[in-house]
Amino acid sequence: MSDHKRVPQTKQAEITRALTILGGVLERSNRVERMLAEVIRLHVRPHADGDRFLRSHLLHNSVVSYNAKVKLVLAIARAAGRHQLDREALYRIGTIRNAFAHGEVQTATRKGVKAVLGTGAPADVQHVPDSFLVVETLKPDGSTEEMRRDEAVAKLNHAYSVVTPQLRDLLKKLGTP
Repeated sequence: MSDHKRVPQTKQAEITRALTILGGVLERSNRVERMLAEVIRLHVRPHADGDRFLRSHLLHNSVVSYNAKVKLVLAIARAAGRHQLDREALYRIGTIRNAFAHGEVQTATRKGVKAVLGTGAPADVQHVPDSFLVVETLKPDGSTEEMRRDEAVAKLNHAYSVVTPQLRDLLKKLGTP
């Protein structure tokens, strides 16, 4: 007999879905971060040995944070001429990514009124807590924001769809084919 308890199939499906969502959040934020690093590299244009060092060390995620890369890229965009990047969308991606990667995803409840029996007549309606998964993000001003996990993913996807074409345009302007 094993000491491991069997996870109910519905719980396993919920875990699998949560991991899939987390993977998508991290993949999209990493794509944006790689584009940010490429903008910085193209702006600096080091010699061959310096390029390898820049990519492998200076722009490594453990050395230069996502937010630091955003600040550098915003300065580069400004220096490159009136190229506009959506600053809020860039920071939103980092904030949501950090909430998923480092924060606790919590189950919260809110009171709602739901018809739980047949007719919907007042006797059939009960106050039932509505459970949902919540991520808490820390905003740049230090305040916190709670949002449902699906809402956070939707906001990340929207920000991603806004900034990726802007970053591609900036990369083209800096000389990437």
